[in-house]
Amino acid sequence: MRRAFRSVGIALAPLLSGACIFHPIVGMQPIGGERNESEDASGWLLLLTGSSAITPVSPDLIPGLALWLKADTIGQSDSTPVSAWPDSTTNGLDAAQGTAGRQPVYRTGVVNGNPVVRFSPAVTPDFMDIPEFMDSASPAIFVVAQTTSTATNQRIFNDMGSVFAEWLWIGVNGSNDVFQGSRDIDGDLLSTVGVSMDQFRILFMQVDGQTVTWSQDGTVTSTSNSLYDSYNWNGGIAGPRIGTTANSATGNPVDGDIAEIVVYKRVLTDLERQSVECHLSLKYAIAVSQICSGG
Repeated sequence: MRRAFRSVGIALAPLLSGACIFHPIVGMQPIGGERNESEDASGWLLLLTGSSAITPVSPDLIPGLALWLKADTIGQSDSTPVSAWPDSTTNGLDAAQGTAGRQPVYRTGVVNGNPVVRFSPAVTPDFMDIPEFMDSASPAIFVVAQTTSTATNQRIFNDMGSVFAEWLWIGVNGSNDVFQGSRDIDGDLLSTVGVSMDQFRILFMQVDGQTVTWSQDGTVTSTSNSLYDSYNWNGGIAGPRIGTTANSATGNPVDGDIAEIVVYKRVLTDLERQSVECHLSLKYAIAVSQICSGG
């Protein structure tokens, strides 16, 4: 007999092809009945599956979500300036730009029918500031974006620590390749991936102690662990910013579109990362390296 389950939290399960496996399901409750022989007393669920696909999971179902900016929550008319980008968490970390000449533009129907926030590197580049919240030395960051120029070191999302040499960023380099980096007083940890950002990509960066991991469209591209020190970016020289360098209104401006930014204040497992990537892949029709169910 098949049983229906109601999710009251998050369910993340690696699915093994043709296998019968036990896996913890956090916050899953059977609908209309008690636990049977498929579940043990500790809340484990026996799963029988013939699929190796990763289940897409909405970012808000994974613990530790701190910031979630989605262009589809702005709801403005096409080609209108964006003064506020609402945070879709309950933390109230809305991105804002009060100066009319520095506001990015809302564009509808750009990527798989979804809108974007378009940033221009004009004489007065567009940027948006976010209230300081990075009080974790181990953030995990997703970005869905594309850029339309080969300008050097475009900073899509970045934050600074208490001294100038402490930095965290995701962006693109001068060849319009994926460019993600982290810097501390000992030096830079950078990842430059030979995949052009002239189409929408799903970028991911995570800091775990001295290990910094980058991935692009589901593929882990590099891991560095030689120089990095754990830093707390909260209360630094400048807070989180989208569109230009955190401490400069004109430095390293973005020329392109941002559809979504997701930030967690903890390290994600590989399965959690892949599950969010699958969610973003299906939403924006961006191919990823893993097999996603429902795709």
